[in-house]
Amino acid sequence: MRRSAERALAAFGADISVEPLRVSVAGGRPLIATDITVPGDPSSAAFWAAAAAGLPGASVVLDGVGVNPSRTAFLGVLERMGARVEMRLDDESGAEPLGSLTVRHASLRPVEIEPFEVPGLIDELP
Repeated sequence: MRRSAERALAAFGADISVEPLRVSVAGGRPLIATDITVPGDPSSAAFWAAAAAGLPGASVVLDGVGVNPSRTAFLGVLERMGARVEMRLDDESGAEPLGSLTVRHASLRPVEIEPFEVPGLIDELP
């Protein structure tokens, strides 16, 4: 799975190789300017999603959000808590996949966040 920086480098023409424990970028190759769509930050969207999940009767639709799987671990936590979460992929042609998130209130329950999950949630935990 490519993270945001790896996808961006590839979109600008970098020769990048992604392996499970190693990322390599070949040198001596200039980056090429290109037009890209920059999606909304999923970490910023997380606060609105959490608010909708916790407020009775609430729902929120967040359009134009980056839905790179390396950035959306918080959606899985919300689902485990009982929130109703829908993610729609709208465009995967750019450097980052772009989509819409819909989060609806539900009766939430506590969940345990395991240590291995923390790196994927580091921006959303506060």
